[in-house]
Amino acid sequence: MRLISPELLTTLDLTHVQYRPDDPYGAYLALVTLAPVLILTSYVAVFLVRREVVYLNALLGQVVTEIVNGKLKRYIKQARPTEFLGLGYGMPSSHAQFCGFFVVFWTCHLLFHRPDRKARMSHHVDSFVFVLLIWLFGVLTCYSRVHLYYHTSLQVLVGGTIGSIIGALYYAATEAFVRAAPAGSVVHSARHFFYTNSLSRALHLRDGGMAWEDAGAAAEYATWFSKMTASPGGILTNGSLACHVRMMLLALTQADDCDAVKGAFSVGCAIAVPALQLADPEAPIESLHDVEPRALTTGFSREFPGNTHAEECAIEKLARYCVRTPGGQGGAAIDMARSRAPIRLLLYTTMEPCSERLSGNKPCVARILETNAQPMYTTCKWLAKLAASIPENAGVSPVAADDLLRPVRIDVVLQGVPEPDDFVKCVGQRTLRMHGIHVVTVTPESSPSAIGVSLPNLASVPIAIDTQQPTGWLREACLCMARKGHKDA
Repeated sequence: MRLISPELLTTLDLTHVQYRPDDPYGAYLALVTLAPVLILTSYVAVFLVRREVVYLNALLGQVVTEIVNGKLKRYIKQARPTEFLGLGYGMPSSHAQFCGFFVVFWTCHLLFHRPDRKARMSHHVDSFVFVLLIWLFGVLTCYSRVHLYYHTSLQVLVGGTIGSIIGALYYAATEAFVRAAPAGSVVHSARHFFYTNSLSRALHLRDGGMAWEDAGAAAEYATWFSKMTASPGGILTNGSLACHVRMMLLALTQADDCDAVKGAFSVGCAIAVPALQLADPEAPIESLHDVEPRALTTGFSREFPGNTHAEECAIEKLARYCVRTPGGQGGAAIDMARSRAPIRLLLYTTMEPCSERLSGNKPCVARILETNAQPMYTTCKWLAKLAASIPENAGVSPVAADDLLRPVRIDVVLQGVPEPDDFVKCVGQRTLRMHGIHVVTVTPESSPSAIGVSLPNLASVPIAIDTQQPTGWLREACLCMARKGHKDA
């Protein structure tokens, strides 16, 4: 093997850190000063898991600031405080410049995606804590370079300042400017193409900030928490079942009866009960193998006077029926009913229940939660009559003369489409999930004929089936129905 002269070699000094053994903080600060190396690997790891392009963008920015640092060091040529700690020149500190970029870039990102003013206080506190932790990390890392005698205070100050300036300019150019580009502009079109081309879709590249203000953190957590706390095998939350599609089409026919209004959506709703709940009210909802729902009440937007919503009308009708429950709702019967398992209902709505109303009226999400918090009481027998069908389930006999009062609870909300941001920023799904209610978007796996579903004749909006994308017809029908009468629909 050919020998190489040592003086011809150089060192890539990334992890070698020395400190005085009698320094009580030396070992801890030595670990802190290694943070930039850990961050670089973390960028790659987080991107592979999340596929959020912002992490690759930040990594590229960190590389850029390191290149700038190397050029500045060779130009300024200022020595380090000692001749034996660290290699190369010391002005400006590369660690401090790295941290300056990191702190400013992610502070800008968190502030750009800060919670809405109407968000809960815990969300604001959460955002503040993360910003505080980022700055604490940056300050500690910069201090470690001075404490361990690798740089002077001035070298660290200059490095941190340069890194902060680069971080602010880089974020403004690659994130803020791009996100603010108006629809139809070259930048907006390029960004849209980047995320929708075949390669990006194959790699699942995404930008959560394009869909959510908080990059989807709250929405994803609510979905995760709902699934984590749900009992396994719950067939009610399978949004592709043909029975759910049929019920959603019933709700769509209700929306067809809405008078078109420019400044409001046209929505239909149906409240149903799983057949087995009527036959065996004690059966756990998770054990259902036949979920065929029986419609109880329906409603559509503005059906009742007073700018009413579809869910509001359907719940109001259910309340009226429950008031007429044989046997009344007072005294000992109600006290005993409170101890019984509730009859779990399914609420189908062509659009996500509203969380805010510009009219000032009570939102549908609040009405659903209020229904569960102050439950109505009725009997399985009465609900079976209301559904115009006595359930027949193999191996299960209907409860004989079931006059036992039970509370009713809306357990699952099935929607046709999330509410678009035409009027307000809706957080209905998130709110319902945080209160233990399953929210499912009904999504057929194929065309109506393939799943054995008959389409209704709608007067307002025809249901179009795209042979290239045979799974999106229900969503498009619900969205077009909601916007009927709108100028841009």
